[in-house]
Amino acid sequence: MKRKSAFTLIELLVVVAFLSLMVLVAIFAFKGPLFKGYDARRKSDLNRIKIALEEYEKDHNCYPPYLPSCKGSDAGILKSYIPIIPCDPHTKTDYLYYPDPTSTCAKWAWLFTNLEYTGDPKITEIGCQNGCGPNQAYGFNYYVTTPGAPDPFKSGSANVPPDVSGNYYGCFSGVCQPIGVNSDTHLPVCQPNFTSSDCRNLCQDESGPINECNSY
Repeated sequence: MKRKSAFTLIELLVVVAFLSLMVLVAIFAFKGPLFKGYDARRKSDLNRIKIALEEYEKDHNCYPPYLPSCKGSDAGILKSYIPIIPCDPHTKTDYLYYPDPTSTCAKWAWLFTNLEYTGDPKITEIGCQNGCGPNQAYGFNYYVTTPGAPDPFKSGSANVPPDVSGNYYGCFSGVCQPIGVNSDTHLPVCQPNFTSSDCRNLCQDESGPINECNSY
């Protein structure tokens, strides 16, 4: 009887191990299409935001100084061009917006995100297989630009991007101050944020402090 019980236990362990393996295989098989679905949405989102930015530029002769948070009730300064700023479909965070920091009137802008399906041929096509961003501190693998924008920094590439700091700034009680960037998401720690050290002079108006930089 003891030998029979031991044999039954071994059989049970084999079955459990086999089922666990099948579950893992199913999970990995499911993740590919899931990631591709998320990525298709990311590409669509960035294109929609880009179109809104270009429409804004036509009316103001500059690209917006900041991108309103996707968690807002509307698209803020872009609400005439897009009803709401989309969030990343998986992480529910903002996309990275980096307008031209070399001028008080931004003449170009970059939008960055990370595609989850790293086998997407577009990543290599745009040269971001080793990471892209405003400078070497960033590690995104997908981006779009407004017309006339220079290429961003691309790790391992010979391209010479514009000399930008990659820093962000926020308004706090009417004063523009440097803010940090999350080491995991590569996103500024609060919104709205700016790429110029004076926050485009948008921290105060006649009524007092405005555009307070709030944490996500």
